[in-house]
Amino acid sequence: MELSLTDLPADVLLGVMQHVDVPDLLACRLVCKRLHGLALQPDAWRHRQLHGNRHTPQALRLAPCLKAWKLHLTSQVSRLPLALCTATKCAVTQLGITITTKHIEFEVTGRVIRNQAALGRLRRLQLILKNLHYRIGDVELTKLLATAVLTGGLEKLTIICFNGKLPSPDTPALLAGPAPSPSVKTLHFSLSPATEPFVSFVLAAHAATLEKVSLGESPCSWSASSSIAAQLAGMPNLRELTCCLLPGLQAAAACKSLRHFELLVYRPHLNPDDEALRRNLLDAGEFLRRADQLESVRLEYLSDDVRVGPSVLSLSPRSRPQRLVIVDDHYFEQDSDYPHLQPLLAALPSLTALHHLELNAVVLDGLAGALTPVTAPALRTLKLRPVQGRTPCAHAYLHSRSMATLLADNPALQVHVHARNVCLEVDTCETCRRHCHQELRCIRWLTKGEMLSDDRKDVADFQCGWSMWINITRCNLLFNNGSRS
Repeated sequence: MELSLTDLPADVLLGVMQHVDVPDLLACRLVCKRLHGLALQPDAWRHRQLHGNRHTPQALRLAPCLKAWKLHLTSQVSRLPLALCTATKCAVTQLGITITTKHIEFEVTGRVIRNQAALGRLRRLQLILKNLHYRIGDVELTKLLATAVLTGGLEKLTIICFNGKLPSPDTPALLAGPAPSPSVKTLHFSLSPATEPFVSFVLAAHAATLEKVSLGESPCSWSASSSIAAQLAGMPNLRELTCCLLPGLQAAAACKSLRHFELLVYRPHLNPDDEALRRNLLDAGEFLRRADQLESVRLEYLSDDVRVGPSVLSLSPRSRPQRLVIVDDHYFEQDSDYPHLQPLLAALPSLTALHHLELNAVVLDGLAGALTPVTAPALRTLKLRPVQGRTPCAHAYLHSRSMATLLADNPALQVHVHARNVCLEVDTCETCRRHCHQELRCIRWLTKGEMLSDDRKDVADFQCGWSMWINITRCNLLFNNGSRS
């Protein structure tokens, strides 16, 4: 007997519906009563994400739930019925909202958040507040931030906003109510003097559950108070911390659960002679000396002055980090201008557990001969990132004497470079004009987001735009490198 589609079990049909597009799923409602009912089951929708396409209104009316909904009010406010956004019965797990400065957008956003919180499935909330060129303490924005931080049941809270300089006088009253039960595990908040009361509120309310805190995207966070660092010190489960030069940062070293730390030295036109900045730099250095529990350290220098920021020498002699990343993408006229190499070489012998090291490629000549199994016995991975104005291709690295020395001295070391495989314009690269190592061209240039060819995944493990991470050690073994000079 021949079976029809409707003869299949419900779980099989639902499994099929999970893989059809939203328009086709909505069309299934018109086939028959059975498919109509199945097309509105939570299992057919719970993994789906809406990004504001033309099917969003119908999905918000009919779908019982969604995995994620991204609402860009700056472009959708005229297309999406506001009443539908604020009163839909479609419960989402992840909600992302982008708004600008229109007061109606603040009001709608607050109502959308409160509606989703009432539906009971909301676990991740992201607010991106764009183009806020006025004082962040304005009533509408203050109310919106209060709505976000008072939402209960969240596991991840992300708020990226304008870095205002003045707190609102309305803030204490808005945060005077009962705090939500501890639930947030990941917090990403733009810290500034204006947002500090909200950040402090979340840190206090969710101290028992927070595992990952990022306060590092604001150039104004260096001027916050030292109370934030003190709050971080008392968190029993905090494992990852990203921040700028917080005042009193050394207090956070008392958090014994902390394992991963990222410091962003960021402020346009930093003045090394600024007294407050000097204190914050000393605090950051003292944090690195005290925090001997760290397993991973990342130092990212975004300042216009390369003299600004603590060095790896600040690490405690008792610390045993397994992973160290130093990122400084400034243009350096000469390799000797790179300020982090000598401090690193001086600190390497004490970093006996260091397994992974990531630096800017400008240090290659300085590492050759200095980086050996004696100076870095546990090191197994070295990743070299490009710097402004210097983007040699992988082919050039293969012909580099410094790279040859580095590979010969460290046979167990895997060296990765973020670069092109070969130069697209051979006239611009002396190495590529030799037309050797043609195998490198097998690492095909594909569009962003596609996978690399299977036969070269062991050589190039990640691609981003015109560059990718290429394993030079593996290339050196696979390809004929006898032409290296």
